[in-house]
Amino acid sequence: MSGGLEQRHEKIQGAIDEALSARDEAQELLARQEAALEAARGEAREMLEHARQHADGLRKEILEEARAQQGQMLDDARREIGHERDRLREEIRRDAVDLALAACERLIRARLDAEENRRLVREFVSDI
Repeated sequence: MSGGLEQRHEKIQGAIDEALSARDEAQELLARQEAALEAARGEAREMLEHARQHADGLRKEILEEARAQQGQMLDDARREIGHERDRLREEIRRDAVDLALAACERLIRARLDAEENRRLVREFVSDI
């Protein structure tokens, strides 16, 4: 009987030793998994930070490009307005000359010739 108890005791001790070994192995595996998880979290944080920095760079680049285009559009509009203003001034001058000539011709048709009319109109236009 003592042999049976001894055998049973050894069997139980063997099971306890296996359980302790399995527990140690599980703890070691858990520690490795936690380290791997922390490393993955760190890598994810780095990737997010890199993506955030890249997005900020793109945003700044897009804003600078938009500002440059805005400035170019304003310059183009100002230049076009200046050309149109000059063209309209010239057109108004031509119309003023034509009107002045027509008025002068009617007023002094009998007294002055065409060359004298032009001289008077030129003097009038230069005064404008």
